[in-house]
Amino acid sequence: WKKFDLKMISKCDCLAVFIQDGWKESIGISAEIEFAKNINIPIYYVYVSSNKYLFEIYDFSDEGVKNLLDKS
Repeated sequence: WKKFDLKMISKCDCLAVFIQDGWKESIGISAEIEFAKNINIPIYYVYVSSNKYLFEIYDFSDEGVKNLLDKS
């Protein structure tokens, strides 16, 4: 899965990560985020709140990642 997945992401303009239970423990999501960071494509995190999707953009400085992890 990983080789195919990363090849697909390399063709994308951005990566959208759907935040749901267990997302931080997912090996696949972790690999996708790391790859997107390495090739400098934007990463969008999609949250569901009150049946509405909320889109947010995070920077990947140490502080940006800390804030994201603290929020979810």
